[in-house]
Amino acid sequence: MRKIVIIFIMFCIVVGCGVNNTARDAVEDFLNKYQMNDQRIINELEKLSDRENFNEEQRKEYIDILKEQYKTLKYEIINEEHEDGEATITVRITVRNLHRVQEDVGNYLAENPNSFNDSEGNFNNDLFLNYKLEQMKTTTYTIDYTTQFFVTRRNREWQERQPSTTVLEKIHGIYNYENR
Repeated sequence: MRKIVIIFIMFCIVVGCGVNNTARDAVEDFLNKYQMNDQRIINELEKLSDRENFNEEQRKEYIDILKEQYKTLKYEIINEEHEDGEATITVRITVRNLHRVQEDVGNYLAENPNSFNDSEGNFNNDLFLNYKLEQMKTTTYTIDYTTQFFVTRRNREWQERQPSTTVLEKIHGIYNYENR
């Protein structure tokens, strides 16, 4: 048994277990963190949700919706280009199309302005946000995006550079593809 452990440790040292040996590994590791709801991703999501105009219950629901978005994210690496310790990895991702949901909800509000009024006839933002969150939660719309990740080799390990806002919007499914 001890020999097996030593062989495994040596294998990890030689092969680099847990290290991104290829640019592809770095991108897959990055996307897998979303799919697995890595705690760092969830912490960032919680910070993002603090900026929204949600009550606490809505905030929790919003976080749950995006956690599900991340779990159901699918991706396929379709191209790799390497040059001087830099790599561009082109990936096709499939996510729920939350941008379309937002557009549909906005159109519904414009066509039915009194739908979210309270008993005194005043617009109730909580009613509107509850409706929006319900639509986000139950949507079956999906969309495919093609996007690029930029990776740099440092000390024998490939590391994903900070993704652009566009890449993050695509992962979240909120990229406005209509006006780009």
